Amino acid sequence: MLLWLVLSLAVQCWGTVDLNTLQCAPSLGTGVLPEVSNVHHFENASTQQYCLAQCQPNLCCRHKLYVMDKPQRKWYRVLVDNRQPVSEDDYDVTLVSFGSFNRINTFNLIHDAWPGPKVAVFTIYNYTETLNHVADREYKALLAAAQQWRNVKVIVVLVLYDRDYYTRHFKVEDKTRHTQPLLPLNTLRNIAADHANTNFIFPLDMDFVPSQTLYRKLRSGVLSTLARIPRAALVIPHWESLDCRNPDVPEDFAQLVSSAKAGRIRPFHVTAKHLIPSLTREIDERDVEDATCYRHQYTVSRGIYTSNYTRWWDDSIGGQEGFYRVNADYSSIYDSKGVLTDTEKWEPFLVVKRREWDGHLLPRYREAFVGRHFNKISFVLQLRALQYQFYTLRQEFSTHVAHKLAPTSAAMSIHHRRMRVILDKHENELMDTLINMTAVEGQDIANGVIRRQRSLVSTEDLSVDHGQYRDGLLCSK
Repeated sequence: MLLWLVLSLAVQCWGTVDLNTLQCAPSLGTGVLPEVSNVHHFENASTQQYCLAQCQPNLCCRHKLYVMDKPQRKWYRVLVDNRQPVSEDDYDVTLVSFGSFNRINTFNLIHDAWPGPKVAVFTIYNYTETLNHVADREYKALLAAAQQWRNVKVIVVLVLYDRDYYTRHFKVEDKTRHTQPLLPLNTLRNIAADHANTNFIFPLDMDFVPSQTLYRKLRSGVLSTLARIPRAALVIPHWESLDCRNPDVPEDFAQLVSSAKAGRIRPFHVTAKHLIPSLTREIDERDVEDATCYRHQYTVSRGIYTSNYTRWWDDSIGGQEGFYRVNADYSSIYDSKGVLTDTEKWEPFLVVKRREWDGHLLPRYREAFVGRHFNKISFVLQLRALQYQFYTLRQEFSTHVAHKLAPTSAAMSIHHRRMRVILDKHENELMDTLINMTAVEGQDIANGVIRRQRSLVSTEDLSVDHGQYRDGLLCSK
């Protein structure tokens, strides 16, 4: 962490920290290889710095740059940590999630569906005297709920500040005094991931519920197979329930098929027949008890198209197990003329390793992204630029629990454009990184499009018995 001491001294005069530097992972040192282990004792879990408010775009206010080094820091509390010990010689995966207090009921569903280890980060607003009383009630309710949950670490982050750069501008443009702060979503994701005690993690937003068969499927051999594949990322397709009052949350693939054919659920934000022609029915807006959560006009598939739901559906219906590779090379976000395509918007939920056997660390979520738009996309783009291999797991999924839609506004449109500027800058940096990598590896670059010629291990389609890979490598510190 010597680098951070230097950075801290460098920014004292300005009171800000460049968020680009927040993404750097600690180095293992030259020639040091980690020991083989599934248990992950991340040394930066207590010393990593987190940005909770920005003074300018991409600049963290230094007084809002926090470290989890003391249990009684005012900005967060650990409510409970009753996770079971993780075996050194077994593969396990932690579901890491975050959400505001109003997601407590959905986390109950997540808890029941995922018996494995979990980390949940909740936010509570507490930056005015009035909110102090509300925060107290919410804190006590979360504490009571957390004491009933098992195999989980629950963290509460107190939002003590409502004057960061983006919130200030949003309030002016929204012309209301009731605008809540725009949450640092990627900061919350980093906090959750840093507190996992397994090498494999499954980051999942708290309004999604995994299938009840997913955890067992991963433990049955999928994780040990992934451990053998360098920089592997496993896509878990996500669907959405269309009814706010009575959300349909399938427990397994058979229930998903039934609900999809009845039109009660569909691939996330996509009219189902555009990806799966056999799914012709979709409940009408008049059938939904609370239509404020339903947008029948969704016909695009930008966020999920690359996952290949058509093949996922056909293979799963046919009883196939395992996973198949999807084309998510960074170059695929451009067409033959170097113009961005819809796959740039791809934002799947992924099971990933935090550390590879060669010491490569999973990149962190970019904390420059605040509020809605591009925050998860930016993380996936990093993985693509770093030449991760993506696979889609058959027969497993997560389901979005419908909730009231945030109202659209001119202020949110302006914020979207601000986040787009951050993303464009991020993509330029990633392209520079990829050009440097490919220059070393002798790959061709033409018209701004990276054409990879890397040979793959024999994992194009893994429908095999995962048990034969129990000796796969998985490394930790």
